[in-house]
Parts: sequence; C-alpha cells; structure tokens
Amino acid sequence: MSQPNPHTCEQAESLYLYAVVPGDSPEVSPPLSLIRHGSLAAVASEPPGALAELAVQLEQAEGDRVGLASLEDAVRTHEAAIERVTAASVVPLRFGTTVRTTDDVHRLLDLHGEAFSSSLSRVAGQVEWSVRVWTDSAPKAAETGSDDTSAASGRAYLERRRLAKESTQSDRAWRERVGARIAERLAAVASEVSLSYDGTGGPPQPDSVQVLARLVCLVPRSSEEVWLDTLDAAMTDVGADVYADVTGPWPPYHFVSLPRLVGRAAEPS
Repeated sequence: MSQPNPHTCEQAESLYLYAVVPGDSPEVSPPLSLIRHGSLAAVASEPPGALAELAVQLEQAEGDRVGLASLEDAVRTHEAAIERVTAASVVPLRFGTTVRTTDDVHRLLDLHGEAFSSSLSRVAGQVEWSVRVWTDSAPKAAETGSDDTSAASGRAYLERRRLAKESTQSDRAWRERVGARIAERLAAVASEVSLSYDGTGGPPQPDSVQVLARLVCLVPRSSEEVWLDTLDAAMTDVGADVYADVTGPWPPYHFVSLPRLVGRAAEPS
C-alpha cells in the first residue's frame, strides 16, 4: 500500500482557502490544490507562512497599524493565488479563511453549496474592472464667511449660507450627471455596473483632487477590449478636466455573495 504524501492538503493540520470554483475545473499548480465536492471545489493550500494568523491579529487589533506592512504582503499573497486560478468562474473567499481538515472543507461546500453555485453562475466567464473618476477643477462651494449672526449682519449671513447651499447642490448634481453618463455607457458592455459617489476609500488623494464617482464593473472576458474602448469614449463624452483611473482585471470580489463564515475564520460546526 502506498504511503500518503505528507505535502498534500489532505495531510495538513489546517487548510487555507482561497476560492470556490466549479467541480470540473482543471487542476491548479502547487502549492495550491483542489478539494472537490460534487459540483464544487475549493482552492486550498497549507497556510502560507503567517498569513492566516495575520488575519486573526488584524481582527483582534481592530485597525491597529502594528504589522501593517506584513499584513499587506500577506494580502497580496492571497490575491496572487486567486489570480492564478484558471477556472471558468471563481468565487474568491475572504482573506484569512481557514479550516482544520479536508472533511471541514466538504462540510463547508455542502452547507453553503447553493450560495456558492449561485455566485459561480453569476460570474461565469467574467472579471471585475474598477474605475475611479476624478477631477482637479471641480466647482467649489461658496465660502460662508463669518458666523456672525447679529441683526446687522444677519441678512448677509443668510445670503452667504443660501449661496453655499446652492453651490453644493450644483456640485453634487454635476457629479451625479458625470457618474450616471459613464455608468450608462459602460452598462452597454458590462453585465453589471455598481456606481458610488462616495469619495472615501482607496489611497489618500492630493487636496486638489476631487473624486467624482467610483464604478465597479462585471465584464465578460470576451468583451474586455470593447469595454475599455467604451470607457475611453465615455470619458471623451463627459469633457475635459475629468479623468479616469482604471484597475483590473480582478477576480469578481464585488459580485459574489459569500455566506457568513464564523469561528476560526471558516470552521464548520
């Protein structure tokens, strides 16, 4: 009788999970392997270094910046592994998802099989592209001036407040028009488009830069070049002084519904 290979996932004391793919997907290259369960399979490996532990530490630290550089390296390792998967569709799992045994993986895929299958169908043959739309010459709200509300200056104060409010509303309306026009054009090629006007998130920006909109698109692999050309045309259409930063293609992080995995990141009970 042949002896088990001590380097396979089946013999690991714990397993790190990267993604869920269709059960008939081609094998992945080591150190990754597939753990197949019916129509699904999990992409797994032994925990790469301290990656899983770093995820736990971050959660416990509640945003503490201690060890941030190491954490960023670990996240990049996690993302790079997912990007190596060549399956027709991929449901990327959250950073730090671990289980103890292969049996736990089978139970996880059995318990959440319907949700994983639905997400795989949704993103089959597609990737994610992100767009940040910004300007360095957006309209600015009027200055409100002094907060002196005495009778002598009350009328002028209220007038300044009115003008400031109108300017802010005009700025917001302009941002929404720009975002909506770009989203409408991209929706003609993308399967799904998520549009947000929240300027937060991402790296810090210079004071002169105003983020107008953020778009995340689910794009068929066969249409990526057409989607990029459409974005170029949309940016030309909205006019000068508005720019777009594009990143991708990525696994479809924003277009999958992940079950709530509890315990030691993802330990089935």
